[in-house]
Amino acid sequence: MLFGKRDRVVNRILIVEDEPLTAFDNETMIADAGYEVVATLDRYSDAVATLDKPFLFSNICGVLSSFGMNIIRGHALTNPNGLVLDVFQFTDDERFMELNRDGQERVLQVLEEVVSGKADVAARLRETTQDRGVDRVVEVDLAGNVALDLEVVRAGGEIVVYGSHAPQITLPFFPAIVKNVALIFFIVYNLDALSRQRAIDGLASVLTGGKLVHNVAARLPLARIAEAHELVESGAIVGNVVVDVAAH
Repeated sequence: MLFGKRDRVVNRILIVEDEPLTAFDNETMIADAGYEVVATLDRYSDAVATLDKPFLFSNICGVLSSFGMNIIRGHALTNPNGLVLDVFQFTDDERFMELNRDGQERVLQVLEEVVSGKADVAARLRETTQDRGVDRVVEVDLAGNVALDLEVVRAGGEIVVYGSHAPQITLPFFPAIVKNVALIFFIVYNLDALSRQRAIDGLASVLTGGKLVHNVAARLPLARIAEAHELVESGAIVGNVVVDVAAH
């Protein structure tokens, strides 16, 4: 009788671990065993896996924003088969989940409805703002989201752009002009001195007031700087890696 080795069923693994160095060790061990680590998350609820479709990333952002979530970081991983893993880190600054016993279930339900196409994220954002629309959209992919942006921004609102996946953009003229929408492009490296100082002052204000907190995922001494680089390059953590020179 001949015995053969069974084909591996599991090839791609998502790691959930809230301790950065443990997560890094797990990722290294799993990769060395021949598996592909698609991402490492603090919480399982921060990831949405589905088949890719237009506006998926922006729609998920819209759902989280409609519940008052502050999105700190988000990125998408895709494979050639059209599977996408959208990973988000966010804070509940308005304490929606804390103040509502079924808060997490409600967020997950709406996410499921939007991802499956059963719900309209633009309609939800209009409902959240009492049909007024949002004051400002900060856009990282204008080419992909311009139609949705114009649908959810209020009359006289702003679309602030610092990214686009395509160099040429088709702008729906009529929806933009009837709302008197301001389209503002910027890149931080080319800010004039006055605008840069205003930005610094604004950031300093929210930092000293405790309204903005840097997410530090790991602190390492200078002697472990190579490990710090590997942590950043691996994508295994969510947040900043700080190298403490004084600890050297």
